[in-house]
Amino acid sequence: MSADGEQPPRKMFHHWCALKKDEGPCKAIKDRFYFNAETFHCEPFEYGGCQGNENNFETVKECEEMCVVKADKSPCNLEDEPGPCRGLVPRYFFDSKRNECRSFYYGGCFGNANNFRTLEECKNRCQPSNNTEEPQETPKAEEKTESYARPIVISDIDDEPAFDTQPLKLPISESSTDSDFRRNGRIRIKTKNAKILFRSI
Repeated sequence: MSADGEQPPRKMFHHWCALKKDEGPCKAIKDRFYFNAETFHCEPFEYGGCQGNENNFETVKECEEMCVVKADKSPCNLEDEPGPCRGLVPRYFFDSKRNECRSFYYGGCFGNANNFRTLEECKNRCQPSNNTEEPQETPKAEEKTESYARPIVISDIDDEPAFDTQPLKLPISESSTDSDFRRNGRIRIKTKNAKILFRSI
């Protein structure tokens, strides 16, 4: 036991791997495996076929995948788990709901792999720095338009009578078309398939 009151740092991936083997009350004989928290190995046992607990696996491979801590297995989605012991050891875990490392008190034994001695260790494992932010697109020149209080309506009627209106400034170049709009309050645009009439209201 170390000076801070905890046992040597032996971790299992999920906290239920610390449960003792439980054959259950039924009388069937099924070959299963459980994780032995004393030896830190997956070992065989005979399961009765009903009830029992979660430390019960059909194969050694399944047992090891669920219980053995490996470098290529991320613990960052596991809940914080203080373990069954009653120590108050300050530790850090990654809270996947808040997407941040947070402090908690570790009991000193077992628990799970989402358990880090320092905040930096937690961040390095579960919050790797990402300095490659996606650049925000700059709007193209033609997309930059001014907003005006007066609305514009679109009509497909080509022969509406002209009507008087106050000059309306549009972000278009000075041309005869622009002058027509200032004078009559309307503008026609011919396209390949249609004629569109813009008019102020």
